[in-house]
Amino acid sequence: MGLWFNRALILLATAMVAAAAARGSSYLMSLEVERIAVTGDQVNIDPEDIQSLVAPKLVDGFLAADLEALAFDLEAMPWVYRASVRRRWPDAVVIHIKEQQPIARWGDRGFLNHEGDLFVVEPGAGYLQLPQLHGEAGSERALMRRYRSLEALLTHLDIGVHRLSVDEVGQYTVALDNGVEVLLGSDDFVARARRFISLYERELAQLPVAYVDLRYSDGAAVQLNDQVAMTEQQMQEGP
Repeated sequence: MGLWFNRALILLATAMVAAAAARGSSYLMSLEVERIAVTGDQVNIDPEDIQSLVAPKLVDGFLAADLEALAFDLEAMPWVYRASVRRRWPDAVVIHIKEQQPIARWGDRGFLNHEGDLFVVEPGAGYLQLPQLHGEAGSERALMRRYRSLEALLTHLDIGVHRLSVDEVGQYTVALDNGVEVLLGSDDFVARARRFISLYERELAQLPVAYVDLRYSDGAAVQLNDQVAMTEQQMQEGP
C-alpha cells in the first residue's frame, strides 16, 4: 500500500510539473514583440524602412522569431553593411545597423566599400565627388586594393586619385586629381607607381604635365600640355 501510494505521488508530481512546464512554454511562445529598437548608423537608411521589413517577420512571437534570418534579410538592404539582431526581455527586439561607407564609385552603377564590395544605391550629391573605378565585373575587390595602395603612396604629395581603370587586358590607367594621367601598364603596379612618384618629385612637380607613360622597363615618356612627348632621359638632359 505504502509503495503504491509513493509511486502514485511521484506520478502525480511528475504530471503536475509537466503540465506547469507546458503552460509556461505556451505562455513564453505566446509573448509578442511590442517594441522594435533600431540603433547604429542611420544616415542613409530610413528607420521606417527597417521597421517595414522587420515587423512582418516578428508576427510569430518574441521567442519564435528567427533573428539570424532577420539579420541576413537586413544585410540585403543596399545601404546595410552589417546588422545584428537580439532580444531584450520581455518584449523588445533590438537591431544594430552599420551602414555601408562608400569609398569609390564603380563606373556609373554603384559604389564600392573599403573591401571592394559593390552596392547599388541612388547616389547622393555628397558622393558624386568620390574617385571613380572602372573594370570588368568581378574585378571590384582587386581594383579597390590597387586604389588603396596607390592612395597611400600619393599621400605625402598631397595628390589624390580621380579615376583608376583597368582594361580587358589588365592595363592600368590613373587620372590624378591634379589633371595628370599616368599609364602604369599591366605589370609591377606598385613598383611603377613608386617610379612615377620619384620622377614626379625630381622632375615634374612644377611642370604642366599632361600624361606620364610608365609602360617601360627602365624609363618613362612624359608629355607636357600642348607639347610633344619626351622621354625621361630627354627631360634630364634639358633643351
